[in-house]
Amino acid sequence: MSERGQVKLQSLGNGIGEHSEFDESTGMPFFINAFGLKDPQPPGCNANVLVHQVDYKYDQFLNVASQVKQFVDRDTTPSRPLKFSGCTPVGKTATEIYHYDDLQRLMDEQRSWSDPSLLPEADQYSYLDAALFASIVAFTPGWHLLSSSSNTGALDYP
Repeated sequence: MSERGQVKLQSLGNGIGEHSEFDESTGMPFFINAFGLKDPQPPGCNANVLVHQVDYKYDQFLNVASQVKQFVDRDTTPSRPLKFSGCTPVGKTATEIYHYDDLQRLMDEQRSWSDPSLLPEADQYSYLDAALFASIVAFTPGWHLLSSSSNTGALDYP
């Protein structure tokens, strides 16, 4: 447990472990990762495979400035095995950067992927989707309501 009572390490029923680190003074997460995939590995390998990791950075007002999400890569065959380079699972990364106005309201976000094949068809352009919206709301103090948003990442406030 952290100084603020946040869970730092837990074991889930499916054998996955989750580890988190938090800033002692603010309680904001630095990173959250999950590990322990039981997928088959190349012969002679026995790595503790990372499921995903999210690293957070904040601005001076504790707004989320960026998130870097790392995932394991899977083959496109029907069995969807993990891809490996030697004994190391191959990963992919999604980076999200947020910009705020002088009133600390989210104005736009930029998303980039280490591999375009990660980009879902419905997400051909950078935009604020429901999951991203929820993650920003969860970590942005003093959230303000939006009057509208567009599919280009631009947000309007009342």
